Amino acid sequence: ILALRPRRTDSRLEAGMLARASVLRTCARGLSAKIPPPRLFNYEQVISTIHVSDAIEAVEKAFGALAKGKVDVPFPMHIGIDETPNAGPGDCHIKGGYVSGEATWTVKLACVSFYKNVAEGLPPGGGIFIVMNAKNGAPLAVIQENRFLTDVRTGAAGAVAVKYLSKPTDTAIGFIGTGAIAKSMARATAAVRPGYVGFAYGHDAAMSKSFCEEMKKELGCEFHVVGSAKELCSKSKVIFTQTPGSSTVLEKSWLSPGTTIIASGAGPPTQQ
Repeated sequence: ILALRPRRTDSRLEAGMLARASVLRTCARGLSAKIPPPRLFNYEQVISTIHVSDAIEAVEKAFGALAKGKVDVPFPMHIGIDETPNAGPGDCHIKGGYVSGEATWTVKLACVSFYKNVAEGLPPGGGIFIVMNAKNGAPLAVIQENRFLTDVRTGAAGAVAVKYLSKPTDTAIGFIGTGAIAKSMARATAAVRPGYVGFAYGHDAAMSKSFCEEMKKELGCEFHVVGSAKELCSKSKVIFTQTPGSSTVLEKSWLSPGTTIIASGAGPPTQQ
């Protein structure tokens, strides 16, 4: 009989714990119901509302806070999607951060290098931003941006670099690589260095020509295609490099003294 009593006690204890857990779950469900759903913003809403120049002030402020130690930025997460019959190839980058004292914090998921999409008439990746309430941890917004905001943020960072790391008289700007990031850099640079002269070089001559024509028409700046990276270096005082390649795209001997290089394409260690 004495041996059986602990078992009865354990059973009553377990039943009590389960009952309390059930009450807590019920309370949690009730409290969670008080959190409103996040607002959803689609791609068309994003691109029709935001321009790269809008982000420059915010990015400059964030860099200032980072320098003062007021930003929590964890290392990015990288997920490699290997090529199989069901997937890839491609890459996913997950990044986020919080600026002390701000009312929100944000995490983004950006997918890149899904080059097979081009054959199907799709962009080579996509992405979303999730904006969170910094006071209670509730989601405030889910933004379908398909890398648009990623490109805008990158361009804004380039503009801040031009503003502070080059001379106001450095108006010859070179672009090695003429894809989406180059366009963001060109647009953002026009906001801090209006009237500059652009030089462009890329492995795809037709793309470089299209880039120059589009940027000239949009920004009102002169743009010229050059025949080599070496020629571009000889003409430029600020050089953007935005290529995903693993080989170097310029040499030190090609540069004139005082040239500013903004290596926006050198993210992972494999890129140069």
